[in-house]
Amino acid sequence: MSRRHKVKSERYVKLRFWLLNSPAWQSLPPAARALYIEMVKRYNGYNNGRIVMGVREASKLIGVNKDTARMALRFLENRGFVVCTKRGAFSHKTCRDASEWRLTEYDSDYPVQHATKEFMSRTEFKTRCQILGPSSPKNRDRPVLKIKTVKTKKGPNGPENSYRKAPKPADHGPKNSDTYSYQVGADDAPWEKSKDLSAISDVLGYPEGDRGNR
Repeated sequence: MSRRHKVKSERYVKLRFWLLNSPAWQSLPPAARALYIEMVKRYNGYNNGRIVMGVREASKLIGVNKDTARMALRFLENRGFVVCTKRGAFSHKTCRDASEWRLTEYDSDYPVQHATKEFMSRTEFKTRCQILGPSSPKNRDRPVLKIKTVKTKKGPNGPENSYRKAPKPADHGPKNSDTYSYQVGADDAPWEKSKDLSAISDVLGYPEGDRGNR
């Protein structure tokens, strides 16, 4: 009996130029591109439609956190590179079913059909905020603070100067009207004259208001 020797060919991931040059691929973030290569590595030629890939496993494969891995899967699904055939569920601790995917670049095995290549016909793409949705903590509706501009008046009546008190005049000593000047050797000092006039007015009986005018 002759033995048949099976020749094992080397496996590789084929990235065609028409895929790399497509607008859908150009719009993918780096995490989504790395995750797509990991998903193509799991395609063995007869399991397209049942390629298992979960968020936790994807985060470990491409070295990112779970939120980034979930975003990468949604990007690939939105751009048309993969189609989810079964959503994973974590209903029980002992039963963890990961999601199953189909690569649109290749022919489908479950169900059997030709490659759809949906990413080649996509021209409009959702942004990151639209893909994550409003439930994401990064995209929650936040109140927009309106900045109000108030015109302030300058001068003593303005709001900036309303609380300030009027400056007090500087104390430079007695005023000129309160000082007296006289020559040495002249008549008596003015304050002594005022005393004499007040005495004379008392004798003459002038009223107090007329003392200075007499």
